[in-house]
Amino acid sequence: MSKVLSDSETDGMQYTVAVHFLRLLTDYCDNQRLPAAQLLAEQGLSVDILDNANQRLPYLTYANMLDRAAALLDDPHLGLHLGQHVRPGHVGIGALAQLACANSQQQLQRMVRYSGLDYDAFRDEISQENGEVVLHWRCLLPDNIVLSNHHAELNFAIVQTLAPQFTGTSTVASRVHFRHSAPADSSELARFFRCPIYFDADVDSFVVPEAALDQPIQIANTQALAILDRICEQQLQQLQHQQQPQWLQHCKRAVVDSLKQGTPELPAIASALGMPQRTLRRQLAEQGLSFRQLVDELRKTLAEQYIVEASLSLADIAALLGFSEQSAFQRAYRRWTGQSPGRARRDSGIVSD
Repeated sequence: MSKVLSDSETDGMQYTVAVHFLRLLTDYCDNQRLPAAQLLAEQGLSVDILDNANQRLPYLTYANMLDRAAALLDDPHLGLHLGQHVRPGHVGIGALAQLACANSQQQLQRMVRYSGLDYDAFRDEISQENGEVVLHWRCLLPDNIVLSNHHAELNFAIVQTLAPQFTGTSTVASRVHFRHSAPADSSELARFFRCPIYFDADVDSFVVPEAALDQPIQIANTQALAILDRICEQQLQQLQHQQQPQWLQHCKRAVVDSLKQGTPELPAIASALGMPQRTLRRQLAEQGLSFRQLVDELRKTLAEQYIVEASLSLADIAALLGFSEQSAFQRAYRRWTGQSPGRARRDSGIVSD
């Protein structure tokens, strides 16, 4: 049996992605005749989520969907192909602010500042070195959460695809660096980026000539930029307020740790956190949660990760989630996702036990 998620993996659950960015994946899948509803249902989500512009979902849930879509479409470079179909609406109001900038330098500054409105599991950084501009895409997830190649390939494909829509001219990178290892065949990456590509880098990086900063934006609008900047800053503040407080992160970690002993109980968790039970109940209520809802949501999130681990039997997963019997886990999984865990494993290419 594999170990339960570590503290850092539990911390990774706090990062989120906006629904408008998720639509890039669901729109593409629908166009490829892979029903987006199927991907959403496998994660226990309804297609109704796509109609809520303010909704966000855990980045690790999005990561599971991205990898699942790549497997179903048999596409080793899904991220690369996905990025080529991006439209400004997929990257939200931050892209509108970029379109209103005077030049590429201002546009890159907004891209870095407002990227968290799309996803907050990464941080964009810009540096100028030896006549080049380097966009670093730093992953904020714990080191032991390993993402597939699709994420960085998607991000840099978006950068290169949207550039002509901003400036009217194609921007060819000087070179691209990926953290992931080289694929068996990198010709598809070479065809798209048209520059040297390096792998096993310390950080994902997209490099362009410094002269690219001077390119004017086609529909620059100073007044519109001022308005869009205010809206983006307001949304960033709202997002910061919505982020989980530290006590809630500690609470989730304590719940995950206690699953090894069975169904967590509020008195034990409150004791582990060093706070009165009444205080824990009140603080959870302020987050719109009951203790039972919190336990159920964490079990569901963990189940989605464990179910694709071929080394784990269903009995193992039930035990890791604190269920006294495998049948109880199976009932809960069907309630969460609308299908049995055995069916989910078969759909993932894993022979169920």
